[in-house]
Amino acid sequence: MRQSSSVVWLGLALWMGAGAVTPPATPAVAVEQALDRAALERQLEAAIAGEFRPRALAVDVERLEIAPLSLRDRRLRGGGRLRFDDAGPWLDFGFDAGYDIGIAQLTELRLSLAAREGADEAPPQLRAALRETMQRALAAEFAGQPVAFELDALAVQGVDARHHRIDARGHADFAAEGRAPLQISAVWDAPGARWRHLTYRLGETPAAPR
Repeated sequence: MRQSSSVVWLGLALWMGAGAVTPPATPAVAVEQALDRAALERQLEAAIAGEFRPRALAVDVERLEIAPLSLRDRRLRGGGRLRFDDAGPWLDFGFDAGYDIGIAQLTELRLSLAAREGADEAPPQLRAALRETMQRALAAEFAGQPVAFELDALAVQGVDARHHRIDARGHADFAAEGRAPLQISAVWDAPGARWRHLTYRLGETPAAPR
């Protein structure tokens, strides 16, 4: 059976036009293209606010860099400003986070407030409060296992009129099981004699973002 010339010309036109059609993106590329930076910044702002007790009043992520670590994992680095309350100043901070694009969730978050140059004297109660808090945290994490916290070094820097940034090193003593180094990052409210933020890591880790 002969094909009509109109059918032949139609097929040729469709074939020629097909060159302009973009092939479908692979799943990884499609997910990356769908990553909404504005939504990601809002997610970071909410997570950073929740790192403080009580919660930070306002957080503004101003810089965000995204780097691939694997097919679905990303590293987020950047910084911005935050306020603890209406009366307080805006404070600069840096962050370093992990992000799983498959489930659209942060998998890790480390942050540090910018501090004034030079070391400050540790406020009263600070060392005792740090030892007590860390001992309680380790006992809860390693329930049923003997563990003791020992403080090795403490650096204190002022953040504003009432807050201090704390960078400390110590170790967890597991008796016969051995010892493990600890790094501690915290924010201390001196007038309130309370922790606004405190995280610790067992083992050697890089310094928190500044």
